[in-house]
Amino acid sequence: MRWPRLIGAIASLLAAPAMGQTADPAAESEIVVTARERTIVDQFVQDLTDPARSDQVPRWEMPLCSGVAGLPAKHAVVLNSRIEDVARQVRLTIGKGGCRPNALILVTSNPDAIAKQLRARYPRTLAREGRARLASFAETTQPVRWISQVSELPYDGSPSVPGAADEPAAGRLAGSRLQKSTRAILSGMLVIVDANRLSGLSLGQIGDYLAMVVLARPKMDARAPSGSILSLFGDGTTPGLSKEDRTFLQALYAAPDDVSAKVQRAAMKARMEGR
Repeated sequence: MRWPRLIGAIASLLAAPAMGQTADPAAESEIVVTARERTIVDQFVQDLTDPARSDQVPRWEMPLCSGVAGLPAKHAVVLNSRIEDVARQVRLTIGKGGCRPNALILVTSNPDAIAKQLRARYPRTLAREGRARLASFAETTQPVRWISQVSELPYDGSPSVPGAADEPAAGRLAGSRLQKSTRAILSGMLVIVDANRLSGLSLGQIGDYLAMVVLARPKMDARAPSGSILSLFGDGTTPGLSKEDRTFLQALYAAPDDVSAKVQRAAMKARMEGR
């Protein structure tokens, strides 16, 4: 089963999701600040990027259509709107009203059972990125869990389209081990949120957290960088996307897509540091 059909099948089992609509002291001080900033940049890039099997950091390329199930429609619209706003900031196209979600967010009070049921029902489709990722998705104790579909498309300028082949495609010959003949494209994502652990959080905070998850596809069980919205469930005080979060997303979507993760990360660090 392809991911668009899988997400549609999952959504049909639940309430219909609300879908997207929209040396001197001064010099020494400067050196310390710069070193600290570089440490933060290194932490963001290393901790949040999660290369796909092609050894490339995947991003969305096709129009993004987020859907939220399990919340009152008025709350789901707020979350969708926030995700769309952040997506536009990195110049992603948003799916038209009524589009089929390719990023489905389920808010439930029974996340463990649902995740395990999905693993049992769709083991092959959900394990396209490896059984270890699926096991982590089903067994994690995190308040938010996610699993994605990454398509490897030839680097020939071809745009990604819904329903694109899930298997690696032939492309141009790589010029070196650091250059790739493919590009890694996010083509689907499933996010499950534990409703029992949202107490005290605003819709704005939750929306920004989900936007970061959907757009960045970070390592699910990695420690969130200090100052990131992804640390929300650690202290609950993060008001929203931080400056570093926004800079990271801009760097992620500006990085070259025909190179290895190592080169992509270096490009991201350079952009975040203003080099």
